[in-house]
Amino acid sequence: MAMDTAELRRFVGHFEGATTRLVGATLRVSFDGQDPSILVPVAPDRFWVVGDVNATVSFPGGTVRPGALVVERDGRAVRTLPEIYR
Repeated sequence: MAMDTAELRRFVGHFEGATTRLVGATLRVSFDGQDPSILVPVAPDRFWVVGDVNATVSFPGGTVRPGALVVERDGRAVRTLPEIYR
């Protein structure tokens, strides 16, 4: 699924234990200060984490501003990180 920079921008933010940011036209996530991973969109609010075939990240909470970042492994939520600030 393709998303332009304007669509990706709504997922940029600071979450409890993670930060998302745009680098060029690529959304990246960094968990607990680790090196950032590239996120590839697979649905309007769900992304595959490059380098981890079983991990996805979703952003529930609305179409304008997600209220949390949810880490899923094998289709099950394993960690929910509320948004701290933008």
